[in-house]
Amino acid sequence: IVLVVIISLAAFALSAKVIVDPQWLLAGYQGRDFTIGQRIMSQGSILIDYLGNLLLVPGSSPMGLFRDDYVASKTLWEPKHTAISALLWLCILSASVHFRTRNSVLRALGFGVMFFVCAHLVESSVFALELYFEHRNYLPAFGVFFALTSVGLWMRNHVHPHIVATLAVVLVLGCALFTAQRTLVWGNEASLYAHAARAHPNSARAWLGLASVQFAKEQFDAARISLTHAARIIGPKSFAAIALQEVAAHCVANRQV
Repeated sequence: IVLVVIISLAAFALSAKVIVDPQWLLAGYQGRDFTIGQRIMSQGSILIDYLGNLLLVPGSSPMGLFRDDYVASKTLWEPKHTAISALLWLCILSASVHFRTRNSVLRALGFGVMFFVCAHLVESSVFALELYFEHRNYLPAFGVFFALTSVGLWMRNHVHPHIVATLAVVLVLGCALFTAQRTLVWGNEASLYAHAARAHPNSARAWLGLASVQFAKEQFDAARISLTHAARIIGPKSFAAIALQEVAAHCVANRQV
């Protein structure tokens, strides 16, 4: 109840501020390639994506430093998963509210879901932030793992011990394997940016980061190719900045521009 009251008061204060001065909120969208409506519609799918990456295969998931390639939803039907995600969240949140009157494990599941959603309220709402960032899950992930831990404790008392032990071993070994895999990729800048560019070929930041590493290693031809990819994605608005990087690369390599 306290959490609901706090959120309601914050929402009321924000609404009052926007009504009095709408440009306070809308001005931030002038430099974005999506509208406030498109951002709100996109967040349902993004939150489902966050959950999937936390719950399913976190070590080999496409989550990473660069998600500037995420395409905003234009309407509820474009792409189609926008409406499906909205309906799915409606069902999940309705179930979470219903669970608060049920047994302890269902209440824990409901709390975990509500905590996850509430922790995303600022960065996944109306503010003109970028659409998608993995680090936004650091706090919300507590709700997910709280719910999973509650299910694990329930299983300890209601499922055969051998099954619980087997699942626990598989979980620990799986997490260790995925962590080792991610560590190998993130162990140095070259592999980090190369993996990012492969996983997200439409991320200009991934290509620019890879180009910077290639410049540092004097791999000038490869760096020029990476800059070409970035220029193709960004378009004319940052052509001058990328052209300057190419000129600098030629100067460092003592090549004719």
